[in-house]
Amino acid sequence: MFISLVFSAPLLVNTIIIVVNWVYRTLNVMTELKTLQQRIKAEKDKKN
Repeated sequence: MFISLVFSAPLLVNTIIIVVNWVYRTLNVMTELKTLQQRIKAEKDKKN
């Protein structure tokens, strides 16, 4: 039990950090994309 915990705990922590980082980056890219889409739409509306 102890050896299993000692070996698997760091792997679980690293996996959680990777997943949180991935979700954070994904959300950032999605917000940048949405703001870019809104900016392009506003420029189109301004021209018309």
